[in-house]
Amino acid sequence: MSAELLSGKLPSAEFSQCPFWFWNDALDEDEIRRQLADFQDHGVEAFVIHPRIGLPDSITWLSPQLFHYMRVAVEEAKRRGM
Repeated sequence: MSAELLSGKLPSAEFSQCPFWFWNDALDEDEIRRQLADFQDHGVEAFVIHPRIGLPDSITWLSPQLFHYMRVAVEEAKRRGM
């Protein structure tokens, strides 16, 4: 095991966790940005957006609304260097 992993420090982006980010409730641009900041504050530099049952009826699979929120997440992640 590398010394970096044993040091107790957050791992570099290369060794970041990559969790499924479940979207199963109403989506909000500010909340998406807040959660991305929280991910990064805890050493998470990558993620997989995973829309689930529970999204509002107005946000259907492959809808313009879903792509809008995905774009918000991707642009914020890019801005943060994630």
